[in-house]
Amino acid sequence: MKEHRQAHFYAGIFAAVVFSIACGPKAREVPLTEEPPAEESAQTFEIASRALKLQGSRLHLLTAGDPRGPAVLFLHGARFSSETWRELGTLDLLARRGYHVLALDLPGFGRSEPSTVAPDDLLASVLSLLADRPMVVVSPSMSGRFSLPLVAKRPAYVAGFIPIAPAGVEQHLESLRDSAVPALIVWGEDDRVVPLRQAEILSKALPNSSKAILPDAGHACYLDQPIEFHRELLQFLASLSG
Repeated sequence: MKEHRQAHFYAGIFAAVVFSIACGPKAREVPLTEEPPAEESAQTFEIASRALKLQGSRLHLLTAGDPRGPAVLFLHGARFSSETWRELGTLDLLARRGYHVLALDLPGFGRSEPSTVAPDDLLASVLSLLADRPMVVVSPSMSGRFSLPLVAKRPAYVAGFIPIAPAGVEQHLESLRDSAVPALIVWGEDDRVVPLRQAEILSKALPNSSKAILPDAGHACYLDQPIEFHRELLQFLASLSG
């Protein structure tokens, strides 16, 4: 019965984000920025796989960088996984800048097993196991079902929030209102899955936020405009430590 309910839930998530998500090309190797600083060029960082046990389920994540550095957790959309951020070069880019980066396969995706933990509670449970300090959470598309409840109900876990056209804005809008969590709201100018007008709705609910609308980009705007996305990401992360 639990397996049936869980399968029904994830089917609903897929439907909510138009299942196939016609959002452009698959993740690919792309330039990170115009030119990395010279002192970073010679550095390489291992991106390691890690297994995490959560109430009997095995979750998979990728990690890189200095564990003592500011922590950034990357989630993913319905067509993607933690590997998207490796292939895009994001994990390596941030590791070279001194961040501790983690990319999680959500339950039932990538190399993670399904979980009986409710989406509203899952990230708080994961973060309590991963670190003893708040993390920046990067959350595209479908993963908004997990991240928006975290920001609304457990803001102490969140050092910063980067929603990328997240699903579930309307469902969590009231509980998000007047959140003090610093946020960078990212959207593709040509998003046909989650309408651009929702960026403004989310911005009003998060008063400590700014917006980055990426031109000539669809739903997976970080794939369509990786250089601009990485630039906005780094600027926002720098502002948190400034």
